[in-house]
Amino acid sequence: MKVFRNLRDLLDPFISDQSESSEPTPSSPLLLEECERIFGFASGANTDQSLRCILDRLLSLQPYVQWFTVSSLDLRSQKLTSVRDLATILPSLETLDLSDNLIQDVAMLPASLRSLKINRNRLTDINGLVTLENLSYLDICNNSVRSFKGIEALTRLKVVHAENNMVASCSPFPIMHGLMQLNLRSNRLKKLDFGHLKLRSHCLEQLDVSYNRIVCLDTLEGLTQLKVLHLEHNELAYIDLKLPLMNLKVLCLDYNRLSTFDGRLFPDLGTLSLDGNHISSSLCLASCSQLRELSIRDQCGQSLEQVLDLNAVIEARTLQLSGNIMKSMPAMAELFALDYLEMCGVQLDQLPQDFAQQAPHLTVLCLCHNHLECIKPLRKLYRLRKLVLLNNRLENVNDLVKNLHRLGALRYLDLRDNPMTYKYYPTTIPSSEPRKRQPCQCIAQEPDDLWINRDIEHTQALSLVWQQRRSTYRAVIIKASPTLTMLDGISLSLNDTAQADHIIQLQLQHSGSSFML
Repeated sequence: MKVFRNLRDLLDPFISDQSESSEPTPSSPLLLEECERIFGFASGANTDQSLRCILDRLLSLQPYVQWFTVSSLDLRSQKLTSVRDLATILPSLETLDLSDNLIQDVAMLPASLRSLKINRNRLTDINGLVTLENLSYLDICNNSVRSFKGIEALTRLKVVHAENNMVASCSPFPIMHGLMQLNLRSNRLKKLDFGHLKLRSHCLEQLDVSYNRIVCLDTLEGLTQLKVLHLEHNELAYIDLKLPLMNLKVLCLDYNRLSTFDGRLFPDLGTLSLDGNHISSSLCLASCSQLRELSIRDQCGQSLEQVLDLNAVIEARTLQLSGNIMKSMPAMAELFALDYLEMCGVQLDQLPQDFAQQAPHLTVLCLCHNHLECIKPLRKLYRLRKLVLLNNRLENVNDLVKNLHRLGALRYLDLRDNPMTYKYYPTTIPSSEPRKRQPCQCIAQEPDDLWINRDIEHTQALSLVWQQRRSTYRAVIIKASPTLTMLDGISLSLNDTAQADHIIQLQLQHSGSSFML
């Protein structure tokens, strides 16, 4: 087989033997022969057809005499197993996407490449990539790479996504001072090693090492520019940093084994997430004056009063406190900045009478899976747009209506699985886990299609009397809160609002001055 060293060698036969207007086609023998040398395909694939498909794509970008100008190529899902010597036909290529193939081997890619996506392939090493000296973006997720040895030669590399590989060590990333984003999510890391003083000039701003096996956080002091750190779903038992991370803005430590957390190590935090740990002592958040979002759900049965001093987070806009023991609301500071509050499954019996004065600017309030019997303390939350009260002990519709009248901005209300609505709807609680809280339900923005289908079946099975009671209940709530667009998991239309008065009048005519709900 004749080997072409560059694009001119490949095209000379066409230039010398054909007129300028004569273009090679995907079936041109020389083009097919050269592409067959460059691209390997899976056994069982129709090689000729696959080659013609690639040639079609190339010729759609530029005529063959202009291939040296092609800067971007998408070869996703072509059943490729190898790509070798692509530089001979595309010497100026800057962006290449080889995702969703079966590639085990790459070599001699164009040195001009700046962005390479080779996601979802079968690479076990990066030997074929270490010569790409102009590369600034690499996506090599979902392969079987065990080591990134040699990648330090790529001094222009700014972003590396290497999620879901088989990497057991951060080496040599710590010595890549120009790297700004590193994603090693879902690998086999047991420790991090970014603590050396010689790393002080490291530019890394975002690091994702979630879903690994990291036990201790003790060697990050060298990352002085780090702003975002993801460590969810590891085995972290303690944090032992010698120096604080002064520039860190976002820290996610969900689902680890931490029993303590010291906010003084992260003085510039804006977002902190500690869901699913074992925190049993104060978080020391008073030094985190920039904290705006805090999530400490599910601390394995710990009392929230031992973990969080609300006076330390008076500038917070979002608080997610679900799954902790808190039978009564702790003393709250004036949380004037608070916009979103989630306290699901905390065994809350009642709300303080001055609740609305303590957090007057709330727009979203989720209090699912508690023991609340009354919402009177909420009636002065004039900005409240979303109120979720799934699975409480609300029985009195009349009392509810009186308080809903005051919530003039309310758009979303969910009262399912309360005594007042038990017979109107199917339960939202899985039968295999009776009465278990489901915090995710309280933040869902769209109706649950599966539940909607069950609700249709449930409604059809109701007797006529109970169908009428359900319609009347919904009409009464809509009348009390005419700004609603979603009630009990079901979207409301303009017709629903228009029909509310009519339904109530019909019931009054049949039942006199009052009617049963």
